[in-house]
Amino acid sequence: MAQINTYTGAYVSGMKVGQLVVAHDTATGDVDKTITVPANRLWRIVLVWLLLDTSGNAGFRHIRLTVHLPGGAIFGQSWYDASTTLNTVDQYLWADQIEESAMIETDSLLSHYWSPLPCLWMPAGFYFRLWENDAVDPANDVMPVAVTAIEYAPNP
Repeated sequence: MAQINTYTGAYVSGMKVGQLVVAHDTATGDVDKTITVPANRLWRIVLVWLLLDTSGNAGFRHIRLTVHLPGGAIFGQSWYDASTTLNTVDQYLWADQIEESAMIETDSLLSHYWSPLPCLWMPAGFYFRLWENDAVDPANDVMPVAVTAIEYAPNP
């Protein structure tokens, strides 16, 4: 499945008017995703979210997030190293409102990881790549991702 952008309403800050957009990719059988800023748009990133629902294969999974320039060069990166057991669900969140990295393990099979993301403005063609580096079971792991941003048209 390709990236889908869902627009949820207007966002007004000072003299700038933008739209809140959630760009997501929920394809199954794919643990290597990209989310790209559309042509003629500028995104102010609010947060990046990833959910990893692992299969019956336990293993050490390295979750990676990289920010790329249009030509593919890496502009920034972040990662989590998580040891997963059978059939676990882990949520990962990067946002500029978060001051330090943390993890919460719950009594259930769900763990939450979050990490800071610098205030990030991304012009058209910039993209996020989110992936499970070890590909322990890519055909059976489920990994939806979403980027929430405020989208602006470039200044005339």
